[in-house]
Amino acid sequence: MKELGRLFRTYCHDSHANWGTVLPNIELLFNVTPHISTGYSPYEILRGKNPPNPLSNLIEPLLPAKPTKHLEEIRVDVRLRLQLAAEQRKRHTRKRHDVLQVNDYVLLRENPTSDAANKVFAKFALLYSGPYLISDQPHPNVYTLQDPITHERKGNYNIGNLKLYHLRS
Repeated sequence: MKELGRLFRTYCHDSHANWGTVLPNIELLFNVTPHISTGYSPYEILRGKNPPNPLSNLIEPLLPAKPTKHLEEIRVDVRLRLQLAAEQRKRHTRKRHDVLQVNDYVLLRENPTSDAANKVFAKFALLYSGPYLISDQPHPNVYTLQDPITHERKGNYNIGNLKLYHLRS
């Protein structure tokens, strides 16, 4: 469900009312994209192979050869991968390691609300805005943000609502 939410936010954040028009594309994308936890696409797990793609003839010769597996081999592999991932999650509790400093760029977590009159759905809104520049640290867990272009002050925010933004080099 997280992945579907991410896909809808990506394709519908500008126009929430159009979610129905992109639904077939999102469904196809979701079903044929390999998931990191399983290593296979949902379609491949169900059918044993991916559906033909219009670009397959162009792309597949460039990719390394992938040995074909029988459906049961795929499902056994998926179960093993999911079990290993669950064991890893138990061993590694997630801790926040972001150390923020003045002049770092950050994204600000938004708390969008739905508005039926304007056809705005909170589920389709972007989770973060920014990037913003940290201009000050008035308290150990509070940072002052400003727009990096206009230098207009955005406000003070708790570190729990901030995520380090990595600029491309």
